[in-house]
Amino acid sequence: MKTKIVVISDTHCRTWEEIDSHIREVLKDADIVVHCGDFVGTDVVSKFRSLKNSPVLVHGNSDPVEIRKILPYIAVSYTHLTLPTKA
Repeated sequence: MKTKIVVISDTHCRTWEEIDSHIREVLKDADIVVHCGDFVGTDVVSKFRSLKNSPVLVHGNSDPVEIRKILPYIAVSYTHLTLPTKA
């Protein structure tokens, strides 16, 4: 079984709808989502938090104070993945 990991950053959007619809679909289908900061809008943070895949979220240098208060600067997450080996 394959694990779909999506890593994204610098969305710089105030609302979820500003994020490209294709990207929103990819995020919904991912097993693991990591957002490396610079959301800009709290609506975007809320929508990321509501994704079924328990995303890992940190704030970035462009995020306003209200986002910096609710998201850490550093986050650590552990998961067990089996990587394919070369034959």
